[in-house]
Amino acid sequence: YREWQIPFQYVGNPLLDEIDANLSNSEARTRLRSQGIDLSDATPVVTILPGSRFGEIKNHSAVFAESVCRFVASLGSSDAKPVVLIPAAQNIEVEELKNIFEPILKKSGVQVHVVKGFSHECLKVARVALVKSGTSTLEAALLGTPMVLAYQVSKSSSFLFKTVVRYKGYVGLVNLFLTNSIDQALGWERGGIPVVPELILEKCTPENISRHLQQLYREGSERAAMLEKLKETRVRLAPPESLGASPFEAAARACIDLFDGKAVGNAG
Repeated sequence: YREWQIPFQYVGNPLLDEIDANLSNSEARTRLRSQGIDLSDATPVVTILPGSRFGEIKNHSAVFAESVCRFVASLGSSDAKPVVLIPAAQNIEVEELKNIFEPILKKSGVQVHVVKGFSHECLKVARVALVKSGTSTLEAALLGTPMVLAYQVSKSSSFLFKTVVRYKGYVGLVNLFLTNSIDQALGWERGGIPVVPELILEKCTPENISRHLQQLYREGSERAAMLEKLKETRVRLAPPESLGASPFEAAARACIDLFDGKAVGNAG
């Protein structure tokens, strides 16, 4: 925009208005218990977000479920087995997700609960989440939930991505927003380390995913570093202080200024 002298105004990300910054772990668990989920305050949780479209769920279900099984198998005898929560998008039937995930996950001996909606609550109570790349990574970041980002596509799409698109940068929104170097984030410079591990295409394997889940589930440097970095998310997504704290209100003010003939943002 600056290069072409186009006036613009960043008004913040609308997720700031949609996600309750004051939602506590305790309140989230209370809401989930109201849906019939047996969840004590001490129960560890792993949340899976496989996608909001059936094609995404088809691509992710087997590898995500097997990844969690491997992760559970890696836990020591002193580690409590987690409960697995899977929030279903509004256009996905709960029974569909149950039929896909339960047969695989129950082999590991964990309780599996699929709930319609309540994705923010499922993320808030999670000690770690396995999230497909997309807006849900920003939601997890705003809720302060450590996560592993993964994404798998069809073989034809993977071939096109690697041979035609050949993009080398970050794909996760959370990493693009939290980067300290745009050039590294977009793959123009080497040396960038994403805040959240990105396991896409051939890297999206049960072995890789389960390894990162282990690192983030247990107390350690990887978990601590990510938790600290995720605290920056709300600040990075917020509108300028002069426009207030609400992106929706900031957008409305910018529109009113435009209709009134006032200068909007800047082009320099």
